[in-house]
Amino acid sequence: TVFLYALLVCVLVSCNDDSTSPGSEKTKESRIFYTALQPDGQNGTIYSIKPDGTDKRSVYENVAMYSAPAAGRLGVMRRISETEGDIALLDTNGTFLNTIVSIVGTSAGIKDPILSPTANKLLYRVGRYNGSQQTTEIHIVNVDGTNDIILEANAAHEHIPVFSPDGTKVAYFIRGENDEQNRSRDQLWIINADGTGRRQLISQAKSINDGYESLDWSPDGTKIVCLTESIDNGYDIIVVDVDDAEIHQITTDHLLKLMPVFSPDSKKIAFCGGENVDGVMSAGISIIDVDGANRRYIAISTVASTMYPRWSPDGKNVVVTELNVGTPDPIAGTLKIVNVATGNITVVDQSVFN
Repeated sequence: TVFLYALLVCVLVSCNDDSTSPGSEKTKESRIFYTALQPDGQNGTIYSIKPDGTDKRSVYENVAMYSAPAAGRLGVMRRISETEGDIALLDTNGTFLNTIVSIVGTSAGIKDPILSPTANKLLYRVGRYNGSQQTTEIHIVNVDGTNDIILEANAAHEHIPVFSPDGTKVAYFIRGENDEQNRSRDQLWIINADGTGRRQLISQAKSINDGYESLDWSPDGTKIVCLTESIDNGYDIIVVDVDDAEIHQITTDHLLKLMPVFSPDSKKIAFCGGENVDGVMSAGISIIDVDGANRRYIAISTVASTMYPRWSPDGKNVVVTELNVGTPDPIAGTLKIVNVATGNITVVDQSVFN
């Protein structure tokens, strides 16, 4: 049996602490981490690159997916042989540290390693079928491989869970019943990282595609952003207060939206989508305040969609992947940085996987 992975598209920004010499102050260097598909079409290579497009480095080869850099660590799914793999812990230079979870065969259904912000725990998902219904188990495990527990046995398979900024809680969705318009009303839950304190927040959210839509928890820990589906199959953004589950409607235009993410100061949200600009449909990103005010659209492409927005740590830029540009490869894209204040766009690298 061939051991196959579904390659996850990730474009993530990390700050690494690099000591210059003994006794000297540490300096911070911003680098963008992303994957590119290898010629076999199944495995990927993790790269890191400076935001100006220089100093591109191969971090690790033969991975299927990886988590956002956290506390100088990466969680990656590796192919070891035709039938074996694992989720491994690496440093951001690609040095192998240890195996967290071993995977054998295709039946395991394991995917989506997600490191906690302090890199002491890891979430991963295990796909299950209950008749014709696909669900997902959400596991949490210490990064040394100990104390692997199931946080949720019946999570919605379309959604990727997310840690709170301090790593003490996890937010995720459970598949809900369809309403009279046949729209799924998925239930948003949070739970403590030790499996206690399970609590439902809302029951009206909706995602678009498996792996394409994930929740985002505000850096100040007070809010969670997600999407709702309108009657005409469009999508809008809501923000949910963690403490009292109050819902704030951020957009009402019912247009296609993807991947809303909070800015580092928790005051703004960036999301991908398209708009009609001077009679031409374009794809780009929108920036909006968390109260729904001051929405601004930045066009990026008229020939391809944009996905996977991530804020730079200083909140001045958003990095995105523009898909299917400048290459016959349908799953390659261009990595771009958008300056939030000016709208200026910088090309960083090409042939970025999806």
